[in-house]
Amino acid sequence: MDSLILSKVEYALSSIVGLLSETGKSWLDAFLRKAKRHGLCHSDFLISEPIDRADRKLFKLIQLNHHCLNPLSSQFSPSILQVFP
Repeated sequence: MDSLILSKVEYALSSIVGLLSETGKSWLDAFLRKAKRHGLCHSDFLISEPIDRADRKLFKLIQLNHHCLNPLSSQFSPSILQVFP
């Protein structure tokens, strides 16, 4: 059941992640805590975890030579490269 809920949240999150404020992230974290409390899932989820996973995945894809955004990756500062190992 946990994987079903998390997959639905991650699917919806991909379309709104750029529009989320810290308040929105807090609201989603509260929603996930309530889902656990009411027995819909058994694990604690933080909304920042799937967001970070998606960011890392995109960053790795951008670094591939055949990705259309690869030419822009040379403009990343070294500090960004350390954030996404």
